[in-house]
Amino acid sequence: MQKILIDIQKLSKNYLVGKKILRAVNNLSFSIYSGETLGLVGESGSGKSTLGRLLLRLVTPSSGKIFFEGEELLKLSPQEMKKMRRKMQMIFQDPYNSLDPHMKIRTILAEPFHIHKVAKGIALEKEISQLLQLVGLEEEHKERFPHEFSGGQRQRIAIARALSLRPQFIVCDEPISSLDVTIQAQIIHLLKQLQTEKHLTYLFISHDLAAVKSLATRLAVMYLGEFMELGPSEEIYKNPLHPYTQALLSAVAIPDPILEKKRERIFLKSEIPNPLDPPKGCPFSSRCPLAIDTCYTTHPEWREISPAHFIACHRR
Repeated sequence: MQKILIDIQKLSKNYLVGKKILRAVNNLSFSIYSGETLGLVGESGSGKSTLGRLLLRLVTPSSGKIFFEGEELLKLSPQEMKKMRRKMQMIFQDPYNSLDPHMKIRTILAEPFHIHKVAKGIALEKEISQLLQLVGLEEEHKERFPHEFSGGQRQRIAIARALSLRPQFIVCDEPISSLDVTIQAQIIHLLKQLQTEKHLTYLFISHDLAAVKSLATRLAVMYLGEFMELGPSEEIYKNPLHPYTQALLSAVAIPDPILEKKRERIFLKSEIPNPLDPPKGCPFSSRCPLAIDTCYTTHPEWREISPAHFIACHRR
């Protein structure tokens, strides 16, 4: 049995926009297991980043429960939550904006230690040097400013900062989307290496299914604040069952030009609906090529169709 690190129960986040409610995350229940990488994919506006921030309590949910190692986060006091934050960190999407341009790298990496009062003096300098070495940078780099580094190097610094307090769980919020393809591969390799060495658990958020494939243990496909499909990554990539998952995977390029030419692409109707006015039945019904009358009127049940493989679809 895998150990559950994070357990989410009926989690929702709503925003009032004018007189309408925007359901950014809608009644999600799932678990993240210790040592795994849960890949979270979907188009822009599907609620992926909001979900990642909810799990770290950077955003307060409208309803639901979040348990970390059996402890309910929403019941913790600010002081108790501060201690808990040492166990959970985040790598943000844009390394150009997530690092303070006025701070030297030494100061950026020292900040978490100062906030949590866990190291100072010689011990702190040693920690900073070890962090830089861990992500493939040199000790001399700590005297430079963020603008003196490439995008890939900045993201390595952001990763070092996330690792500073030795967390168990890291939310990776599209950490490679602003990097070129070669650097993306290097960062993914670094994350996999660090996961093995430090026994880390990741929630890896991305819209790029090709990038997620090499890292994710399980895959969650999100659309308009809800999960369409969740299951073992290898199984979903080989046999996607939800029409939305199938459409996303059909857009992933295949390196073999012959196979690429032969394969069938699935083109979805129209754009993602306005989240302030979502479809009444299945969230995906307005774009689904397989939709029937029931899809437009009745919300599909979230059910397990094979071991650890869940889906919300009337047609499967």
